[in-house]
Amino acid sequence: MAIEDKKCNVISGLEPLGLPAEIAAILHARGYDTPEKADRFLHPSADHLFSPFILNGIAEAVQIIRRHIDKGSRILIFGDYDCDGIGAAAILFLALKELGGNPEAFIPSRLEDGYGLSMSSLNRIIAGGPPGLIITVDCGISTPDEVAYAKSFGIDFIVTDHHEPQGALPDCTLVNPKLQKNMSELCGAGVVLKLVEALADREFALQYVDLCAISTIADLVPLTGENRVIARLGLNALSSRNRRPGINALFKAARIRTDEKPIDSGDIAYKIAPRLNASGRLSHARKSFQLLVEKDPTQLMLIAEELEAENKRRQELCQQTIDDAVRKLKDYDLIHKRAIILEKEDWEGGIIGIAASKLAQDYYRPAILFTRRGDVFKGSCRSIPGINIHEVLSGCKEHILQYGGHSMAAGLTIQAEKLEAFKEAVCNYIARNYEDSVFYGDIRYDVEVDIRKIDIRFSRYLEYFEPYGNDNPEPTFMYRAGSVPFRRIGNNNHIKYSVSKECDLLAFNYYNRMEILTSEMQKSLFFTVEHDVFRNKESAKCCLRNYVLEEIAPRKEALLIDYLRTLLPDTKPHFDSHCGEPSSLYGHLAVAYCYNTFLKLCETYPSYKRAYRYLDSVNPYNTVILSPVCGTDMSNFCRIEYHDKHYFEAAAAEDGLPCMKQGYFDLEVKGLDVACLKEIYVFLLTTRNGTKYFGPEDLYASFLAKEYKRERCVFDIACLIFRELDLLNVENGIIIIKNHKVELQDSRIYRSLRSLCRLS
Repeated sequence: MAIEDKKCNVISGLEPLGLPAEIAAILHARGYDTPEKADRFLHPSADHLFSPFILNGIAEAVQIIRRHIDKGSRILIFGDYDCDGIGAAAILFLALKELGGNPEAFIPSRLEDGYGLSMSSLNRIIAGGPPGLIITVDCGISTPDEVAYAKSFGIDFIVTDHHEPQGALPDCTLVNPKLQKNMSELCGAGVVLKLVEALADREFALQYVDLCAISTIADLVPLTGENRVIARLGLNALSSRNRRPGINALFKAARIRTDEKPIDSGDIAYKIAPRLNASGRLSHARKSFQLLVEKDPTQLMLIAEELEAENKRRQELCQQTIDDAVRKLKDYDLIHKRAIILEKEDWEGGIIGIAASKLAQDYYRPAILFTRRGDVFKGSCRSIPGINIHEVLSGCKEHILQYGGHSMAAGLTIQAEKLEAFKEAVCNYIARNYEDSVFYGDIRYDVEVDIRKIDIRFSRYLEYFEPYGNDNPEPTFMYRAGSVPFRRIGNNNHIKYSVSKECDLLAFNYYNRMEILTSEMQKSLFFTVEHDVFRNKESAKCCLRNYVLEEIAPRKEALLIDYLRTLLPDTKPHFDSHCGEPSSLYGHLAVAYCYNTFLKLCETYPSYKRAYRYLDSVNPYNTVILSPVCGTDMSNFCRIEYHDKHYFEAAAAEDGLPCMKQGYFDLEVKGLDVACLKEIYVFLLTTRNGTKYFGPEDLYASFLAKEYKRERCVFDIACLIFRELDLLNVENGIIIIKNHKVELQDSRIYRSLRSLCRLS
């Protein structure tokens, strides 16, 4: 959450640590408000881990496992096909083997077996001869009938899980933190690590902390307390040179390097976990399990390369699914439905969870995607902070065959004929139980900072906040500024502000916003900071995550260009509006093309979001926008209220009357005459014809590089006139300069200029 400005100076009790005030303020706000708490957070160690025996059922589980090890029984580990279940199964398999046991692992198939313990899976296991003991990992807490069935064959049973229980519990030994009040929330692999520690000792268990760290970060459990210690110790192990062979093979196949920078939580979340998950999504998770337990280097390299190929295929399928879903949303009621619920019979079941996560993030509301399997739909849910999706499903369980998960993610199965009733029930439940404020997705930051004070030392301190994740997000900083001197990086869409010799602010894919970012309008920039090492050179790398215009007050020159651009045939506004009833949160877009109109609309709709040129979200939040750029997607709104329309109707009239009153812009444009237009035209013809077009900023920068001296406003107006007179075009990203006779008076832009402002 945001910290008030004064918090920078409120570092109560943390002065002995010698931290920068901003770092101390973050610690203080996150509850680490004494030197002891702060030191424990910044330097987590194995000594901070709790005793495994505070988990109910773990002592009994240890006795049962030891008895079966002594008897030489077959011990079957029943896992799961995601990163957590695979890691949990691998940890227990390797540990039992080293302790003298006779373990084997059953990793279910997503397609054939479905999620969790099932009768069909048990029958396959028992058909090969009943094992002496079955231990579930990352599943089993909601399967009392299946456990009873297995026990009827004389099989001992232990369930280790971390999911929310539903209804009756299995009649066997249970180890699940969710069955105890005020217990740390562990992932499935975390529960298994505590079990292994109870079976042997902490030192023995920590040899598997690397696998547990991957599962912990991948499964989105809170990265505080116990989980933070596990994740930090595991990241250290993954960054060391004596990594386990399978992880080494995966790193090589994925080209993950650790020579300059250690592995961090981002590497796990975006590189390692997706590859381990890929097999379970597209083929069989047994491959990923084998990667973690196998030792033969040749075999491991083959598996790692298969996972790499499957991950690339997974990325392609995921993008296809997201594209399909976005197309479906064109006919979806985003105005009144507080959840996105979509289905398609041929979506890949292993992909829909990732796609749902992307939709939930982009549209900032829970997303549930379904794919059909026979007469049932199997779905995957992802939520947003503040909405417990497991609670939502529980409130609609009369429509569900089976479900499970936690607050941010869940899976479920529904009979086909109940799907529509389920959709309605979920949207109604969320509307009744959650306030509009949950859906705003307001930008949150930790502390305000002067970016010019950020240096290498500052970025080094932030490394101690790793690993980042739930309940320990990467610190976000806010910097208030007017004009920020961004410059383009090469010929791509990224821009950079060189703050100092030690610090750069990078803005990826923000080139189209550079004119706004470099304008004098007061703005708040939100960014993260990382300690970067490239070719042995250290720096503080800041990454822009978002920005907010504190007051939308463009310069008169910008407003003039915005208006003149709308007079072009291919960029003039299309005054089409949808019809429908907006909600308290979504659906209404008020569009202004004149600044005074915009100010009046802001007064009329004080609760609406404000925007200039660009809509900042695909969510159709109620918004007032000034001068939307050509191509702005307004299709998600049900009511678009256009203002200043009469100006454009006047501009289109045959009498050529100006569309705004005399001197509307109160602006003097100097030097825009025939000689100036010829000069700019010659520049374009001789230097830019046939070259790539990277936008007006780039075009003007190349003009200045040739030592021309015209003002930016004049240059932009000239280019607009050339476009109107068909002398300048951009075709397939290439600048085309034409050479034919034109009359300046044929330009409506030029005629309007003489009335709208003063030419000299």
